[in-house]
Amino acid sequence: MSQRNATPRPAEDGRAVEASRARAELERLAEAQGVTPFTSIEEFAAPSELAAGFDVDEFLRAVREDRDRQPDQGAG
Repeated sequence: MSQRNATPRPAEDGRAVEASRARAELERLAEAQGVTPFTSIEEFAAPSELAAGFDVDEFLRAVREDRDRQPDQGAG
């Protein structure tokens, strides 16, 4: 049984650096636009007046339909 070398190969290391740079750029853009991270689960909840009557099944159907739409059908 062989053990994988714990030292990352150059391609793996390059991808990690690229991912780190992309993440930093995304965080910079988000901060510039005033986007802040969620700090609690309550921040995910909509105000009750907006959530009343929200149909989760309809929402999921619409998401699946949009996801499955062919690229040439475009969004507008």
